[in-house]
Amino acid sequence: MIRRVDGGLKVLLRTRFNARFKKIKLLNSGPEIWIVYLGDRVKYEILGYMNPGSHLDEGNHAEPAPGVRRISSSRKKLRRLILIAAAVILFIVMRQVMNPFGDKEYAEIPHGNHVHYVPKDRDHSVPLSRFPTEPPAENERILPDGRVVPK
Repeated sequence: MIRRVDGGLKVLLRTRFNARFKKIKLLNSGPEIWIVYLGDRVKYEILGYMNPGSHLDEGNHAEPAPGVRRISSSRKKLRRLILIAAAVILFIVMRQVMNPFGDKEYAEIPHGNHVHYVPKDRDHSVPLSRFPTEPPAENERILPDGRVVPK
């Protein structure tokens, strides 16, 4: 945070580890600010950027520390929207995988240039060619051996 105080600028910079820099010197060159920490025997230099439209804080308004990237609210909304869309797609895919028949009593199985209609409780010893190639009427059902009978 950079504040304008009597006699110049006061800089409070926090690192990821919440360390505070006490001896700080600002070197301003255009939109860039070099923040130099003059420690006891160690010298750290951190490059911070000021946007051309930004201003130094004259009150208690805290600006983001240089080098810290903040995520805008529109990006957060976009991420949430993408996550929700991915969850919906995953739900639809898993529902289709877990219940491939849906509400129907039979499944459509492609076989060459035609489709066979096979019941959920199909007898796997019966060849696919014995099952009908037309869907059953509303008052009919397909038996596990491939015969179509009235309900």
